[in-house]
Amino acid sequence: MNWKSRLLLLILAGFVNPTPTYSQAADQPSGPTAAKPADGTSVARGVRKRHRIRHIAYRPRAHAAPPVDLADNAVEIGVMSEGANSHYMRMTADLAATFTKPQDLRVLGIIGKGTVQNIHDLASLKGVDVAIMHSDAIDIAKKLGDIPNLNERITYIARLQNEEMHVLARNEITDIHQLDGKRVNVAAAGGGIAASSQNVLEHLGVKAQLVNLPQSAALEKLKAGEIDAVIDWDPYPDSTFANFKGEGNFHFLPVPYEKDLQDVYFPASIPADTYPGLVPAGQKLDTVSLNAVIAAYNWPKDSERYRLVARFTKELFERFAELQSPAREDVWKSINPVGVAQGWKRFPAAQEWVDANNAHPTEPQTGSDVAEFKAFLKEQGKAPGNNQADAEKLFEQFVEWRKSKSAAPQLR
Repeated sequence: MNWKSRLLLLILAGFVNPTPTYSQAADQPSGPTAAKPADGTSVARGVRKRHRIRHIAYRPRAHAAPPVDLADNAVEIGVMSEGANSHYMRMTADLAATFTKPQDLRVLGIIGKGTVQNIHDLASLKGVDVAIMHSDAIDIAKKLGDIPNLNERITYIARLQNEEMHVLARNEITDIHQLDGKRVNVAAAGGGIAASSQNVLEHLGVKAQLVNLPQSAALEKLKAGEIDAVIDWDPYPDSTFANFKGEGNFHFLPVPYEKDLQDVYFPASIPADTYPGLVPAGQKLDTVSLNAVIAAYNWPKDSERYRLVARFTKELFERFAELQSPAREDVWKSINPVGVAQGWKRFPAAQEWVDANNAHPTEPQTGSDVAEFKAFLKEQGKAPGNNQADAEKLFEQFVEWRKSKSAAPQLR
């Protein structure tokens, strides 16, 4: 009798004299009255026997590749992002997809609970080495005051995309300060949108009644007159408003770049005609913006975790072009990872890489650049700083200002 015939007999025997599966065994009563399989064996033994049959039936062929032994190579780094369906989690997935070789770090995505909780988790939760969050998280955490030595413990590796503040309101509201006492949706409580929106409103002295609905539901409530405004943060054009038909009853409010905002946020202008019907034709929309950042816990330099994050940092910078390929999220294409994040200290290994590769943001070089830079200084009422940090900060603001003057892209 050949092996195929023996296998067939074994399988038939299993059907003639069946034994319980795991689910079946779970349904049996426990204790002395517990039922046994018909062949007198215990339930557990019967399960093992059934699984031997399955093992024979599905045994890999002899020439199949053996499993990869990752014992020496599987070094894990935990990257926390906000929300299972957020673009930050998709960016985390891109990081994981970029580090795929056996000798690579294994990027483990962790779903966080929002800006406020995520920065606390980065400071204290085991397994969280890196997190993607809004750049104003450091300012928000400072206000809470419950993370000692915040600027020394929480650093950033790379600056990511710009995200503009969008404030959509009924036409009769013409100034953001008029949102005082009004019902304003800011998406999920504790999330990046909610935390950043509340922070800006507080800086501006606006005490709104914050509502925490999903943005799609909030837009319907806005149309029905049940709320007064919806705030979102995203690179323009913001897909939240892509299909919103205001029918002339709603518009975006400008956000003034007041002094209290200038240490945390950037001035921004959304080009004319980006949002037809929601901004007057031919007019740009002045607002404020922030950056996303890849933040890191600042481990002691002689620790194994520091060396792990340093390795991740080096490989991130050196393989950044892979993240900007067509297979990844489009947002990577707009990112300069060595850009300066306001109010943050850079992770030491990241700063060392930037210095070693002379990757600092540079001052304008061409005649047209200089002319634009002077126009920026005049419009913003600014003057160049006297040190490298001030110069880099001002130059980054200039870059964002210049980008905002370009033609409006199409809605996603």
